[in-house]
Amino acid sequence: MIKNISQEEMSKFLQDVAQSNILKEIMVKCNNLKLSKTEIYNFFFKSLIHYALSTGDLSKLSINNIGIKLKNNLDMLTIKKYSNGIDVQKENIMSDIVVPEILNYWTNSLKIKQPISFKDLSTILIQIKEQNLKNSFKTHSFNGALEEQIRENGLNIKQEKFSTEFSILSEISDTPYQKGILFECELSQASIGYLHKSPEKMWMILGKYFTGKQEDNESDRDFAYRLLNNLLEKTNATKDKKQQYFQAGKKIIDFYTSSPKRCIAVRKEELLNISVDSFFINKILLTHIKTAFLKLPSKLLSNLTKEEKNEFLAILNDQTSENKFDTIENKLKTLFDKCGLDKTFINTIKKQVFDEILKLYCLRNYQSCNANGYPIDNDKVTKETFSIASFIDFSKPEAISYYEYQDEK
Repeated sequence: MIKNISQEEMSKFLQDVAQSNILKEIMVKCNNLKLSKTEIYNFFFKSLIHYALSTGDLSKLSINNIGIKLKNNLDMLTIKKYSNGIDVQKENIMSDIVVPEILNYWTNSLKIKQPISFKDLSTILIQIKEQNLKNSFKTHSFNGALEEQIRENGLNIKQEKFSTEFSILSEISDTPYQKGILFECELSQASIGYLHKSPEKMWMILGKYFTGKQEDNESDRDFAYRLLNNLLEKTNATKDKKQQYFQAGKKIIDFYTSSPKRCIAVRKEELLNISVDSFFINKILLTHIKTAFLKLPSKLLSNLTKEEKNEFLAILNDQTSENKFDTIENKLKTLFDKCGLDKTFINTIKKQVFDEILKLYCLRNYQSCNANGYPIDNDKVTKETFSIASFIDFSKPEAISYYEYQDEK
């Protein structure tokens, strides 16, 4: 059942996501709701990357289905709620839209009949974990102005453009990116974040003393010149020197804002001897069932004796057997029947524990990823070892000439 996704298939999938009509429609609705297009663009990609890595389903139909549901729930994101630094509304959308899509995929793929049992959840979680483990990708996001060069010569830091101009600007803006190091990161939301501001070196140098932010409908070109002018205002250089700095910045900006395209180089990691610890997954599942049971309001379980509760908890605490989920399910039904609770309470617990375990233990780079990236050996990658996704970044106002914003009726 596990699908081996090639780097060519993954790069095409990313391209399909970026070029999808539903993404254009989402960007239109963001305009109408005054939501950040970049933020929602990234969230859309994050949702679909996790769906793809968890199922192996790279179809345009799935992109559209998830996109439609996200579009219909965008209003939720106009209200900001945070808990421990996590966007609660986005988590709710993930739990209500993406997680059920992942669950439905595996339910159908494994021919699991309803109602889904705890034993079924264990089987599905193990499959998802293995699907994620066996499909590991590294990415390098870059500006579309470099696409032809990189397709021909691969990634090579020694071919970095404008070394003279960057050197001139470094006189008034010293950053750790001056020397140039080639990085890649794991396929994640970081892959998408990097493509909006590429090359990072340019934006870091220009934004050295800038404390504001780019407006949502401000083009990269306009923003870059705003940064450059701000940078020149912060220096006490002579008029001639400032002109030299301006010309150096202009040359860089004009080149890197000449293309509305963004690209992601995708490289498949071949990991050997990767296997899923099913005992660990089942242990985690037991722990989360126990936690969900203990969090139930005491008044709901008022008909249970202390001994009955402890007996059930003892079953959950016994982790010597992996094949007792049927026993747990039957026992929980018996306890809930005694309390007058219908099957919806068990289903709620199943939904909750599946959502938690999926996000915490099965999805690759869900809550965090190495956004700083990994230095690439010898600062180069040959063109034969990666595949490129190339597309227009529809979160940018520059893209307006490539598709029409249609007012929703």
